[in-house]
Amino acid sequence: MMSEFIPSQYHTALKWLGQNNWIDFLTKNKQVYFNVNLRLSPPENISGMVFSLIDFAKNSTTNTMFVHIISKALSDGPKVFCPTFEQCLALENTELNISFENYRQPYPVTFIKIPKEYKKLLVEKHNSNYRPSYVANFLEEKTGFIASGCFSEDTLLKEGSAIMNSLSPVYDTIEDGLMKNRYKNLPKDDEFKFEKLMQEDLVAEKVQRIGMNFSLMMTLLGTKIIGPLGMSQQKFDKFKGRLSSNNAVKREQAKRLVDGTMFVVEFEQKIDFFETRKEKTRSSAEGFHASPKPHWRRGHFRMQPYGPKNTLKKLKFIKPIMVMKELFVGDLSDTSATYNPKD
Repeated sequence: MMSEFIPSQYHTALKWLGQNNWIDFLTKNKQVYFNVNLRLSPPENISGMVFSLIDFAKNSTTNTMFVHIISKALSDGPKVFCPTFEQCLALENTELNISFENYRQPYPVTFIKIPKEYKKLLVEKHNSNYRPSYVANFLEEKTGFIASGCFSEDTLLKEGSAIMNSLSPVYDTIEDGLMKNRYKNLPKDDEFKFEKLMQEDLVAEKVQRIGMNFSLMMTLLGTKIIGPLGMSQQKFDKFKGRLSSNNAVKREQAKRLVDGTMFVVEFEQKIDFFETRKEKTRSSAEGFHASPKPHWRRGHFRMQPYGPKNTLKKLKFIKPIMVMKELFVGDLSDTSATYNPKD
């Protein structure tokens, strides 16, 4: 439910914003800029809430993108994918080395719900209490602008619980944009604060990488909606029926719930997200045999030529590989990663 990280009383106003052009996206030298449109005429019953949200959005770029992502999601009906722990590990180890022109996602906004096991791993690895519950990606197709946000519970009400990354086509690839934005806005004059925020940034970067990779995978494999998140279809239909109730209170409660319901999507095709590979032991000069350590070989995407004389191109997923998995006792996440783009 969207109410996990944004109170339900905001849903109707946010949905109205998402259905109206309250942000204009502009491009100059591949850099994307946006302006907030203040010439809006919302319905009287939500006017105060709409302009309150706009005032909040104008405080910072993070706030602007947060409100925009949530408003667009609500206007289109929020879609959420619930991956497994191992799928998250695989796509954490997949490079986003494609151009902005070739990036696609099946909906304007995609949500990924982070599994508990992966959140626990992030805390342990980065010694950070920042545990995003969702990552959401927004794609503005005309300009190629991507906004990726990590959200924890009650994001709108807690300072620092949302971390946003805005990427413009000024970079050669999405991977290039992620790397060059790393630690970009962290304070350099406070070492303790820098270290704390650096770890939070690394957590956000991993989760945002997973989110964008899942969006690409959804485009490649196709998706299907299987029902509302956290409730049965029958219960959701019951609330929809109350939208025509004569009781104004019940009608408003039903509207908030229906507007804020997230719909779970699944892949139309089932695939393994990573492969395993054995490597031969190597003989040392002293005659001993050393086995290679278990590690990830990072995956990536590439544009594959096909068709008449290879004149067409399509996106292809090169799976990450877990090398020598059979020798590893413990958690797959406790492994190193290498990247070989020639795989």
